[in-house]
Amino acid sequence: MLAIFKRDFRSYLHSFIGPLAVTVILVFMMIFFAVNNMVYGYSVINGALYGACLYGITFSMPILCMRTFAEERRSKTDQMILTAPVSIAGIVLGKFLALVAVLMVPAGLACFLPLVLGKYGDVSYKWSYTCVLAFVLYGMMIISLCMFMSSLVENPIIAAVFSLIASFLGILLPGAYTHIPIEWLRKFLDSTYNFTDRLADLMMGTLDWTAVIYFVSLTLLFLFLCTQVIEKRRYSLKKGMYSAGIYSGSLIIICVAAVIAVNVSSAEFPETVKNIDVSGTGMYSLSKDSKDILNNMTDDVTIYFLAKENDTEGEKDVDVERILKLYAGTGKHVAFSYVDISIDPQFVKQYTDNELSYNSVIVVDNTNGRSRAVDYYDMTIMGYDDSYQPYISGYDIEGQVTGAIQYVMLPSDQLLNAYCVIGHDEMGFDPSYDRVFTNYSVNLHDIDLKTVSEIPSDCDLLIINAPESDYMSEEVSLIKDYLDKGGDIVIMTFYAAPNMDNFDELLSYYGVEKKPGLVVESDESMYFYQLQVPVYLYPELCDDDITKNVADGAGEHVMSPFSQALVYTEDPDDNISYSPLLRTSEKAYIKTDYQTAENLDKAAGDEEGQFVIALRAQKTLEDGNVSRAAIYTGVFMDPYGIYGMFSEATDYYTGGMNQKLFGNTLGQLVELENDIVTIPPHDSVSMIYLGSEQVRNILLTQVLVIAVIFFGGLGIWIYRRRG
Repeated sequence: MLAIFKRDFRSYLHSFIGPLAVTVILVFMMIFFAVNNMVYGYSVINGALYGACLYGITFSMPILCMRTFAEERRSKTDQMILTAPVSIAGIVLGKFLALVAVLMVPAGLACFLPLVLGKYGDVSYKWSYTCVLAFVLYGMMIISLCMFMSSLVENPIIAAVFSLIASFLGILLPGAYTHIPIEWLRKFLDSTYNFTDRLADLMMGTLDWTAVIYFVSLTLLFLFLCTQVIEKRRYSLKKGMYSAGIYSGSLIIICVAAVIAVNVSSAEFPETVKNIDVSGTGMYSLSKDSKDILNNMTDDVTIYFLAKENDTEGEKDVDVERILKLYAGTGKHVAFSYVDISIDPQFVKQYTDNELSYNSVIVVDNTNGRSRAVDYYDMTIMGYDDSYQPYISGYDIEGQVTGAIQYVMLPSDQLLNAYCVIGHDEMGFDPSYDRVFTNYSVNLHDIDLKTVSEIPSDCDLLIINAPESDYMSEEVSLIKDYLDKGGDIVIMTFYAAPNMDNFDELLSYYGVEKKPGLVVESDESMYFYQLQVPVYLYPELCDDDITKNVADGAGEHVMSPFSQALVYTEDPDDNISYSPLLRTSEKAYIKTDYQTAENLDKAAGDEEGQFVIALRAQKTLEDGNVSRAAIYTGVFMDPYGIYGMFSEATDYYTGGMNQKLFGNTLGQLVELENDIVTIPPHDSVSMIYLGSEQVRNILLTQVLVIAVIFFGGLGIWIYRRRG
């Protein structure tokens, strides 16, 4: 076997076909690497290797393998091998390993790509090298398939054509399986002849044992079939051919049936068994907190996934589907079910009046009848690239679903309630902020202080979101009565609102005042420089539990647009403590005569310094209770409208960092008396940031490596032909 391996491997390198195959694979790998990793900045090489598999390996391996047996059979040189004192299995394995050795050249070079990307950002090496494993397993399967095709015919061209057809059918046919109405036949074909989905399963952040079993079992099957074809030729002229044929045929039937059975059964493995999360962010697994909740729950809960089980349009989010199946596989009291809302449009109306998107989720407690709907877009975290094109940068699936499960199981008298004051042109919360309240099992209500005699006793948090007109003194008295009982409050101010004397009394309750004027930043690193308006601040995040783990990655910022400076005096006699949350650089200044973006230049008399623009205050009351407040001053303004600091408009420029800050604020102020667990969102793929020179150097290195392999192989081939 070793001699055959050495002979074949040497022949691939000397005949130029080996370097050519390696070059084709590397060219496709480089193209997809340039697009996915260099242009879009993805830190995982799954896109590069997936493209190299589907196009590079699928095209090059049939050409590389076509002469494996067909050429030797046509030239009759196979007789020397067949009569040699080597087993047929040894012959097949030797040739197979020689081809795998050629495949390992691009696989080995691919191993350097994550190391290169790791110099410019956070890289999940487990994920990337799982993709390399998928690349190798897919290549080995295609090699064994091509060897089998080569053993069937005498013409190498026909062997290559048959190999290409068989490979492309494994790639193209899965798209047609969804149209098969017979469920058992659809599942059978999907689990036995489906190359693309198995390859994708191994490259999407999980080590899928179903895919590993699939590629390994098919590789062994094709090698076995190849062995049987050659074995039949070796003994074709000997006695006992009939009995040997029956024995060989029986073995083939048994092995094919065994491979089919293994793959059909492995496809039914529960999600908790067949997948290992290698994403590096825990995106495809459940946290210990979620598992503890599922294992300790006593209510029967059903998770409805608003998507077609057999989605022919490809609109179903398989990441959401995978996580939901983990819930059903982990908790014995959790069931999972698909709902096709195109067939049953009234289903959603039973649980919510809101319109839900495709891929949304409804969690229903079958014991007490309570439910919570989670829209798909509340489970996705949107990011924006350098050209401000949106993409899914992460998921909040676990946070939303675990929060919904806790919510539906909580008794009604244990739910938390937040009241948002209305009636003074306050900013409302966008639907995307529903996810934040859901995560903390908080019900959000509106309250008009002009229509009530007191703030409800079940109010766990009062929210004042940037009113544009002043409060009446009676309304301020109601709020102070609530605070005097130990109530907590979140206040967002609006700098352009005039005559807010009564509203300012709420700030003075905590010893806080606003300085007149607008804060302008002159440090270019501390504001959104692309807009050329230095009032869209990227403030410094101070040391506090509210700001902890917010915008701590490269290129991440919280934005506080159109902000005011807050001043306070530490006085032990007032029993008030302060903790700054956001502050400017020391180069900031205050414009008291701001009218347009054209008159923001610093002028004589403008106060300069470092200003606090958001803070947390805690007041100890006479009865020992504590009233806590978080105060923010930013309001987003653009030609299309005015939006609160915590809004989709602001999140558009921060990639959701402002929403993350609000979530931390809510989590620190509401009393989680019910041991409610909150799960943070998971990033899907971290981004890397490369300059044009770095991109050019990396791609130039790849081109040089490919050129050395191609022209080196061409030179050796020409030299040997002339020799």
